[in-house]
Amino acid sequence: MKKRTLALGALMAGVALTSYSVSGTYAKYTSEIGTVSDTVKVAKWFKTIEEPESLKLNLLDTAKFVDTKSLKSDDLVAPGTYGVVKLDVANDMLSTITGKFGTPEVAYTVVPAITVTDGTSGKIHFWIDDSDAATDVEGTVYYQGEGAENDIEDLEAAISKDITTEVNADGTFKSQPVKYLHWVWVYEDKVPGNVAEQDKTDTGLGTSAANAEPDSEPKVELKLDLTATQVKPTASE
Repeated sequence: MKKRTLALGALMAGVALTSYSVSGTYAKYTSEIGTVSDTVKVAKWFKTIEEPESLKLNLLDTAKFVDTKSLKSDDLVAPGTYGVVKLDVANDMLSTITGKFGTPEVAYTVVPAITVTDGTSGKIHFWIDDSDAATDVEGTVYYQGEGAENDIEDLEAAISKDITTEVNADGTFKSQPVKYLHWVWVYEDKVPGNVAEQDKTDTGLGTSAANAEPDSEPKVELKLDLTATQVKPTASE
């Protein structure tokens, strides 16, 4: 009887152990059924610009002259010459720049800053207008040389304000103003009593050009520096 009890106890223990072992191998279904993710790219700006693109303003492209056409081909100015320069950042300047440095994928503005190097000491007058008609009559004079009442700062402010160009993220233009920079070297001062003095200074400049070494003659240079700045994104509707 004692042996039967021990055997039954051993059998029950074996069954319990077997049942525990078998139940430990049972498992629920489990599978990785998907992955949710996203990848975004950094929007493009301009490519690396080691040196800003150099563009010509064509100061003499539409110039008018007193009695000769040779001045235009030789890039010369003299008393009585005048002209107008088209300032179209979007079509005449930015298209060349983006063609070389790529098109940004964000909205941005292009603000021009003008620098005038005037070797005539204010003989050439500049102003901004909506008209492209060249004239030898002074209009709104923004620049009359160092020390003048309306100086270079007025011209700089007018240029930056009037031809700032806005570009959308898709490359289209939000604004693309076109202005005209007029210039004139007055042939004869309209103020009575000034003619002789003005003729003297004009003659002095011509003599300086004649006496100067090559490439050191008095010069007039206009330069526009274009700065692009990203516009802060706004919420889409």
